[in-house]
Amino acid sequence: MAIPVILERRDCIAIAPTGTGKTEAFAIPIVQLLLEKEIQYNASVLILLPTRELCIQTKQRITNLLIGLDLGIASFYGGETYESQLEMYQHAQIILATPGRLVDFIEQEV
Repeated sequence: MAIPVILERRDCIAIAPTGTGKTEAFAIPIVQLLLEKEIQYNASVLILLPTRELCIQTKQRITNLLIGLDLGIASFYGGETYESQLEMYQHAQIILATPGRLVDFIEQEV
């Protein structure tokens, strides 16, 4: 149900049990829009995640969808150096971030 809503570029919130495909339901149409150049800029998509663990897990799932595609993904969360995260950011269309680290980057005007 989420995919058509996202393809229409409307806001969408979903609640479902773990393991039901929420990540893919959001990521697949986002990737499609990126590939169709409906979204054209680096750092076009921001996905906020509440924890470092969920950020890492979500990045792994989306990265699997990007295999063979000319799209980049970066993640911002605590416990990693700013430099390594900024390096990934330079070529990323999709950004995953925890709120705390995102605020850190914004406050540093990175």
